[in-house]
Amino acid sequence: MVVSACGRRFKGDTKVTDLLYLVNAHVKYHVSCEELLEDIGQRYFDIADELELAYPIREEFAAFAERARSGGYSTEELVSRGEYFTARLMAEYLGLPFLDAATVVAFHHDGTLSMNRTSELVQEYGQQGGFVMPGFYGATREGQIKLLDRGGGDISGSILAKCLGADLYENWTDVSGFYSADPRIVPEAQPIARVTYEELRELSYMGASVLHEEAVFPVREAGIPLVIKNTNAPQDPGTIISETADEGEAEPIITGVTGKRGFVAINVARDRTKPRVGFMRRALSVFERYDVSVEHMPTGVDRFGAVVQEQDVHDSLYSLVGDIQQEVEPLEIEVVEGLALIATVGRNLRGRAGISGHLFGMLGQAGVSVRMISQSCDEINIIIGVEEKDFDLAIRTIYRAFSDENGIVKVSAKDLGTGKEQQISITASTNLSKEDIDKAVHEAEQYAAEDKARKDEVDAHNAADQVAYQTEKTLGELGDKISADEKAKIQSAVDHLKEVNKGTDVEAIKAATDEVQKAFYAVSEKLYQQAGPQGQAGGPQAGAQGGNKPGDDGVVDADYETVD
Repeated sequence: MVVSACGRRFKGDTKVTDLLYLVNAHVKYHVSCEELLEDIGQRYFDIADELELAYPIREEFAAFAERARSGGYSTEELVSRGEYFTARLMAEYLGLPFLDAATVVAFHHDGTLSMNRTSELVQEYGQQGGFVMPGFYGATREGQIKLLDRGGGDISGSILAKCLGADLYENWTDVSGFYSADPRIVPEAQPIARVTYEELRELSYMGASVLHEEAVFPVREAGIPLVIKNTNAPQDPGTIISETADEGEAEPIITGVTGKRGFVAINVARDRTKPRVGFMRRALSVFERYDVSVEHMPTGVDRFGAVVQEQDVHDSLYSLVGDIQQEVEPLEIEVVEGLALIATVGRNLRGRAGISGHLFGMLGQAGVSVRMISQSCDEINIIIGVEEKDFDLAIRTIYRAFSDENGIVKVSAKDLGTGKEQQISITASTNLSKEDIDKAVHEAEQYAAEDKARKDEVDAHNAADQVAYQTEKTLGELGDKISADEKAKIQSAVDHLKEVNKGTDVEAIKAATDEVQKAFYAVSEKLYQQAGPQGQAGGPQAGAQGGNKPGDDGVVDADYETVD
């Protein structure tokens, strides 16, 4: 068993590892760290007292605190004591031997892991019947403590699983596996039952933070499956991560939607009078000199964009741009800040026609402007760049665009307004047999009311997102053309709508949407005078035409009937 340092006890609490980094900073700058050490020590004392453990934690921690105050630890050794003390207590509680990570997790002097030597040491010191080992750190041959990346306990567990030839690596955390989207953004997001290693790599790299992305490699190389489980809900199935998914499983089109804020795009246009050959290479050499990783690189005939993390160029952006200008003498350089990248990931995206069109169409309907598009060569992800203000809206829109497409359905749609009937076929290749498809169609007919309720909820969410976005956009464009009180009233209605839209009460969402439109229409006379008819002014209507009032949008609902 590999353990991490004590985490948060409650919302707003600070992890022990973060407190230890603060202790190190206080010592470095000769600031008292007594309160921090008392807080850290008391956490371990409370655990030992409640579990009635015999380990002399008070004496051991007192010796640690004295040495810490005097500056006797390197940063890495001081911070590693969080895992060390936690593992000591856990070992006694479980009745298992304690094995110090400094004994078996071997580092080279430059801080890189020596996997071969680690494997030899684990075989030598690892005890039959189990043992408890602290994660996050190891040591060089000389005994110098070295740390893995933050979240390195995940990596330690993966390394140990490989060295022991485990059948399964269980990673116990505070959530029930990976979710198909961040539940804070998409409340209806569901746990993912199965993820492949390549999908996990994409999801982790782009922001899904359940598991450290580097934890994948040791167990993947050894062919060991990994499962994410919830310590507080052990009965939940969690997420299984393996090299491949079983053939014939009925699965959704997308595995997950995730993303990160804080990106900058540097777009470089080639002067057509300059040579084409070597243009991109020379420009990219500048990024290399600045030690900046290019995350994505959309290209055109005579231009390319380099998307980088804002934190990587925070102090050097304009120096870097100046060096690119000098290196390649481009026609133009454009810097676009405030970008967020969103990845739509799924092994079932491969070879599927119409997915990108559906995704971009739904984003367009939601009013999200896509600033960048990229797709991996293995076709398991579609990455888009959007403005940071559209981040949550884009993730919700993408998730809801694909959350229900999981079979082959044929319907006939009749527009009662025109009387026209149209045959529609929605196809999703899931390797289902004819019997499975017939069963799915039967169940779809049986639960038509339930499906309609789900569709109504999705429509309500999308309409609310669109109304909120368009209203805020129009308020910004109007500037001081309406009073501060009028703006405040409308913004209050928008804020309420956003909050209600996080839930699943369709009627409440519709009511809040109407309230925003009513608040906007309260100043409609002034809007008409400034921007012409409502249809041209871009007011906050979701599907309405001209100047129709909310709920009177002139659209006739269509009936849908199943075609055999």
